[in-house]
Amino acid sequence: MHRTDYPRVAARPDPALWREDELLSLGEAVALFWPDGPLSVSSLRTAIRDGRLPVSVVAGKFFVTPLALRALSNCQVLRPAAPEAAEPTRRASDAVRDMVEGMKREAALAPRLPPKGPGSMRRPGRRPRSAAGS
Repeated sequence: MHRTDYPRVAARPDPALWREDELLSLGEAVALFWPDGPLSVSSLRTAIRDGRLPVSVVAGKFFVTPLALRALSNCQVLRPAAPEAAEPTRRASDAVRDMVEGMKREAALAPRLPPKGPGSMRRPGRRPRSAAGS
């Protein structure tokens, strides 16, 4: 993209001549700020999709501001440094072993726990009443 492809950019080819909040189409933005690369309209669309570049949508078209474009040019740390003494990652086999041990502990306690279910509060040795009352 060349500055001459966009009349507004050709009239004001220096980014300093643009207000910080003035709307630019993506093509104008590339022609004004990166006429010889490295960014393209596709690069800006990717930055918009990734949430790194604020955009104004008017009549289905994307517009950006010089202020937003300058913020996009700021370098950022993409991920924090790894901690020196990181806890080792658990394997799936460790999780299965822990689950089996937990089930064994529950089974060992089962005789001590009260029975569960609708008739669990009956006294031992008593038969439940029948529905007909016989």
